[in-house]
Amino acid sequence: MTELRFASCIALALLAVIVSIAAPAAGEGPLALSVATNPIDSGAEVFYADDLGFFAKAGLNVQIQPGQNGSAIAAAVAANAVDIGYADIGALAKAHTRGIDFSIIAPAALWDSKAPVNVLMVAKTSPIRNAKDLNGK
Repeated sequence: MTELRFASCIALALLAVIVSIAAPAAGEGPLALSVATNPIDSGAEVFYADDLGFFAKAGLNVQIQPGQNGSAIAAAVAANAVDIGYADIGALAKAHTRGIDFSIIAPAALWDSKAPVNVLMVAKTSPIRNAKDLNGK
């Protein structure tokens, strides 16, 4: 599945949840929502949805706000500064330990070890050749 297609599926799932929760009454105009996301590839679904007109078609007026990291965005959602936010599981787990619970409405990234997208690179002259070489460093 291509990244754009995957992102479109996630954006549609997000829209279905949002619309089912807070659809505007007839004649009220688009529902305004603020969404915070990190400007990285796994946080890009909201940008795709906006560019492809998914939000407008669903009767939503979505304002996208760039975030700094998952913890900052989770704090913004908890403080009602934004309606929906992109956050990593670590940030959500940390909030949960402090008694702040969130609802996860759509996944944003999928890790597949058969098609890894992250690598650790070192200079050719580095003594580090594998992860074991990092032990004790």
